[in-house]
Amino acid sequence: MKGKPEDLTRSDPFTAPSNATDWLKKLGDLYTAHPTERERLDERQADALFDLAVIVGFVQDLSSAVTVPSCSSKKGRAFVKRSRELEAELTSLKTEIDLRDYAVLIDNLLEPGMAEGALAALEEFVVANAGTKIGFLYQDLITECFAGLESRYEQMKIDKAKNTLPAACIDSAVVEPKEAMISHRKEKLKTRPSQASTYELSPRHSVTAEQPQLSASSETIQVSASTADFFANLFSKSQARISTTWTSFETAVAELGFSVYPRHGSVYTFRPPMQFKVKRPLTIHRPHQSQIEGYRLLILAWRLNRTYGWSEKTFKLQ
Repeated sequence: MKGKPEDLTRSDPFTAPSNATDWLKKLGDLYTAHPTERERLDERQADALFDLAVIVGFVQDLSSAVTVPSCSSKKGRAFVKRSRELEAELTSLKTEIDLRDYAVLIDNLLEPGMAEGALAALEEFVVANAGTKIGFLYQDLITECFAGLESRYEQMKIDKAKNTLPAACIDSAVVEPKEAMISHRKEKLKTRPSQASTYELSPRHSVTAEQPQLSASSETIQVSASTADFFANLFSKSQARISTTWTSFETAVAELGFSVYPRHGSVYTFRPPMQFKVKRPLTIHRPHQSQIEGYRLLILAWRLNRTYGWSEKTFKLQ
């Protein structure tokens, strides 16, 4: 390659889904040939890569079913326009917040409670100056844009029934004065659920993960001792779950007859055998450093239960 790789991110980044698919495949090949490269990612980077892979995979699958319109810098830009407005609003607050009590010197953030205190101070500042928490600002942005998309779809159906040309796609959101917008956000914040949210600006380990509500299936499956131990730990309710490995999970489902298909990067699809009543495949992100622990154990147990009805009573020793 001639020049610096970072120049591509500014001049010609090739960010269309088709290009992203190729790059994710290249990343997957790299991680297969050099597994240590995957482990160099920290947890946030690995999660971000997984989110990107899910989005790109969705667009790729959607493209095989319907004709996806080409990218446009002018049409259908409501989300881009409003996200930039939100980014500009938050950027304007950067010069006003003072976190020196926590981050000077920067190594102070490594002391117990300092990082949490800095995040709490940041959240409090944003609520006071923007009307709500950072996470809710982005949650509302996404929710409102999806609502606008649904409204647009309904209007297009009406136009088609009347045999009239669809109106141009215009962002119909009413621009409120800043003071009124902040006041409206503060009132809405009062009505939100009090329990910890996915959108809380705090370390993940500080949010207590609730036990997933599992629905038991009457089906039982005879398995080996190691596989029985794996699922007993995964679905355990009587004692704390211990961390396990991605290899252990792959080995357990392989014994059940599942086929494993690598998708993009660290995304894998598991397809059940033909004799299973439920034929639905399951797509899972291979976690950072191939360790399944903490809230990831809860999520995996919940997804397997929701998809296949498995529980701690499903697997019996042969």
